[in-house]
Amino acid sequence: MRKDILRSNFNEFGYVVVEHILDQPSVRDFLEHELRVRQREHGAPSSLQRFWEEPHWHRLVTNPGIVSVLSAILRAEPRVVEAIYLPKFAGRPPEGIGFHRDVDHIRVCPDTLIGCWIALSDTDGDNGGLCVVPGSHKCAPPESVDVSFGAKIFVLENQMRDPDGRVWIDRVQSGVFNRLSPAAVVPLRVPCGSAVFFHGSLVHGSLANTTPDRDRLAVASHFVAEGTWVYRIDIQRTMNVTEPVSHSQSHAECLEGQLKGRTARLQRHV
Repeated sequence: MRKDILRSNFNEFGYVVVEHILDQPSVRDFLEHELRVRQREHGAPSSLQRFWEEPHWHRLVTNPGIVSVLSAILRAEPRVVEAIYLPKFAGRPPEGIGFHRDVDHIRVCPDTLIGCWIALSDTDGDNGGLCVVPGSHKCAPPESVDVSFGAKIFVLENQMRDPDGRVWIDRVQSGVFNRLSPAAVVPLRVPCGSAVFFHGSLVHGSLANTTPDRDRLAVASHFVAEGTWVYRIDIQRTMNVTEPVSHSQSHAECLEGQLKGRTARLQRHV
């Protein structure tokens, strides 16, 4: 897809699907390493930034195809904020994820947040694939009310810090939107190795995996443009995915780099 068409579709609909951005050996490499890690740690690791220490995560978030699309949309060097493996196994109690906007729980300034949802198996509406509300990134956020679509409500409390050092606790809840019609929800069919790039303000979620034998395997990751301030303290240390970065770089050095970039961007807009 040409870069101008990619940007146009992203701006119009709030998302683009890029098929087969990962080859099958890359998918197998990630899944095999992740299985070994989970067996060693007796469950899912809790870190959202495993790309700093674990090579299979670093390979994933720095994949040249993913970086190329992000660079085209952002028109800037992308930095990875977080990434998490989100499997929905067949035959387990079915559960979806409540519809939400990522900018509500990953607050950034300026508004450059992009989600990248990577399918590591064939996914669709039946096995819990990603669902989006096209164009919702251009609308005011609707109010959250009760659960629907068989989705799980999640509540997050995060410690925040602004560039001036002010610290506070932010609380956000996912859920159903009272102006969200089921007819507006589009379940995406995303083949294994493909990725959905979506605006941080796009309303999205997922349905339950109701299939008896089709696991839904996916990674959800988030990126911002160079110079963007990330308010959440637990993910303020972002990594440039276009350059080799030392894993020994201190958290303080990363925050100092963020602040310098943020200050420079603000000065350009004054």
